[in-house]
Amino acid sequence: MANGARMRSGVLVAVLLLALATSARAGLESAGTRAASFLSQGTTPVVLGMGGAGLGLSHDLNGAGLNAAALGWVGESQVAVSHAQLADQTALDWAAVAGRLGSGQTRYGLAAHYRNDGDIIGRDASNRPTEDVIGQSLALSVQLARPLGPHISVGGAAKYVGEHVGTAHGNGLAFDA
Repeated sequence: MANGARMRSGVLVAVLLLALATSARAGLESAGTRAASFLSQGTTPVVLGMGGAGLGLSHDLNGAGLNAAALGWVGESQVAVSHAQLADQTALDWAAVAGRLGSGQTRYGLAAHYRNDGDIIGRDASNRPTEDVIGQSLALSVQLARPLGPHISVGGAAKYVGEHVGTAHGNGLAFDA
């Protein structure tokens, strides 16, 4: 198989996989049934300032939290750290580093995303006050990406996710492509 045909086959497979992928969504009606919904909010001030519409961002770490393939356009090593205090008193902290693996085309990214929901007022089923709890979430990710041409990049990420609300804890792994 010629290199051109191999490349077209690879792009076709990548497009099919992306078309079949679904996103994780959580709403208030399913509270407690889904994990890591905080990851869909965005990580950097650029993405938060755009209301979470940062999927197409590229060339730096700003888009990598929502789109692992954005790392394919990182030309130089980058380090970023941010802290955001949101209107609902939620605090978001994020730190990341990215660069090239050796002298090749493959790029790497490492990131930590921490969300502190602060005190959550406790109520029972009859709406009577109970003990307040603290909500915290953490995600640690490893990402790889590679440009396939001047306008196409592919990438993937593996994330450890931990969420804690009071004495309840949940941990797991998530994968992005």
